[in-house]
Amino acid sequence: MTRLVRHLVEPSALARVAVPMPAAGFVIGRDNAQAPVAVPLFRAEPTRMAAVGGWWLGRLLAFRALGLGARVTVYTAWPAQWQGLGEAAAGQPDRVTVVTGGRAAPPPPSRMDEPGLVVWDVDQTVAPAAAPTTAGPPLGPWQAQLTVLPQLVAGATSAVEEADLTVVQRLTEAEATAATVPLRLATETVGHLPLMPDDLLAVFGTGPVSYVWISQTRVEQRILGAPRRG
Repeated sequence: MTRLVRHLVEPSALARVAVPMPAAGFVIGRDNAQAPVAVPLFRAEPTRMAAVGGWWLGRLLAFRALGLGARVTVYTAWPAQWQGLGEAAAGQPDRVTVVTGGRAAPPPPSRMDEPGLVVWDVDQTVAPAAAPTTAGPPLGPWQAQLTVLPQLVAGATSAVEEADLTVVQRLTEAEATAATVPLRLATETVGHLPLMPDDLLAVFGTGPVSYVWISQTRVEQRILGAPRRG
């Protein structure tokens, strides 16, 4: 005969019970304790992210977005840098669309379980005529735009100022100085940014600056290579 034992506790005791949960959202790396660090890239409202570092960082972020089930549209004047990413990440070439000219169109409707990422890889100061002709498509719910910045120069700071999130690799001293106003950097942070190793990111827009280790997976290492600026 099975005895049914009932345990009664006070509501105040239940409030102290916590179940560990993994980081929710777009995991951008890990902290010093190797805990996942997530940022709110895909949400019910449009989100804009700027990535200062170039193609390697842009491809890494797009690769991780594909891992969340996102569809990625890349507007670029350098299509060779983005070819094959959909096959490598998801085994499906139609997960990544590369656009090399014309006006940027709104991405297809997106859902929580199938968000949309628009990668804006156009440096108007050096881009050839194949570059798209607008500053970025309009976004809807569960859609995000990632603007890839090879360098943070005076003409590129507007993308950082308009971004909800900014992720940077190691900056030069001149870039760190240029970032002071748009990112509202403290003097100490300006001094830290040129000293970061290749596998460290600085994340802005989620509160105080966070320093996050990229912590590549083996698959990311094989497909993208080691972290580098550019």
